[in-house]
Amino acid sequence: MKARRIFAVFYLGGGQIYTPLVVTVELTNQCNLRCRHCYASAGEKLENELSLDEVKRLLREPSQVGTVEVEFSGGEPLLRPDLFEIIEYAKGLDFSVVLITNGTLVDRETAKRLGSLGLKHVQVSLDGLKENHEYLRGDGTYEAVLESVRLLAEEGVSVAVRTTVTRRNVGELEKIADLAVSMGARKLGFVRFFPAGRGMGYKEELMLNAEGMRSFHLTGKKIKEKYRDQIEVLADPCASLTDEAYNKYLQQGNILCPCGKTWCLVKSNGVVSPCENMVFYAGNIKKQKFEEIWKEAPVMKTFREFDPDLLKGACATCSLKKVCAGYCRALAVLHTADFYAEDFTCYHVLKRQEGGR
Repeated sequence: MKARRIFAVFYLGGGQIYTPLVVTVELTNQCNLRCRHCYASAGEKLENELSLDEVKRLLREPSQVGTVEVEFSGGEPLLRPDLFEIIEYAKGLDFSVVLITNGTLVDRETAKRLGSLGLKHVQVSLDGLKENHEYLRGDGTYEAVLESVRLLAEEGVSVAVRTTVTRRNVGELEKIADLAVSMGARKLGFVRFFPAGRGMGYKEELMLNAEGMRSFHLTGKKIKEKYRDQIEVLADPCASLTDEAYNKYLQQGNILCPCGKTWCLVKSNGVVSPCENMVFYAGNIKKQKFEEIWKEAPVMKTFREFDPDLLKGACATCSLKKVCAGYCRALAVLHTADFYAEDFTCYHVLKRQEGGR
């Protein structure tokens, strides 16, 4: 899950019109790392990945149905030799463009080229101090990431540091924030680990328990206060403690999850999914128009018609269910095969379970 989505639903004539304001395109599944927590299990290229012409055709279609922002990710998008041509093409269509990278392949020349492109920001992952970051991402990656953030900032790129919060690194969040600020990052995002993809094998080791969730929540608030005038801080508000972050969504009547409503994913082989944590097949842009998939795919309808009143377990009686909506429904399906199962990563669920032992 990425803590960077636009949450919006448009109303017209008493009905809801869903617009893909943000589209994330995985340009390749190829990656130079094998991160333990990777939801996409990235590493090797997928068969029949999108060609340059297919990527360009894909970009032309969302531009006609209201998309305003495109995120390019992977795998590792810097491994794609035509990346800069793709970014320039997207900019030519007036998209706001975000690049999501693991940060290990950014040298001075790459930073300069990215600095010339007018990107909204480049997101770089920093998952703890040296020991914990390298436990997740591999030896030598920590210093490489720090250097990439410095280089990008020096070349005028708006850098967004993103941290996946785990049981191992939850005590390091304030130090991570200190590092991000000292290196010139302009945004900092924290999102809790979710056991999906390769990360499913590390659920017990990495997933936060109730105390970890509480610590995450309180530390996030402390960091926001400490750096409120220096860096934009976004911290996963869902399934933690009752928080003021929920208020505006309660007033608007909107669910936090944007999947299939204002956002979707396009895999590197053309498959479209309303969610990234688990691929729900909505169609393939090699065979169908993007607009057709967005408007007509049955799985998109399933996400749009999600009814929080049908949630089960602790989520059924939660006062925040119409906003949180059980956090991530992909996790529910992955781990229980039930679209309406309670959120097993929620602070309140974890606290109840741990108190019962």
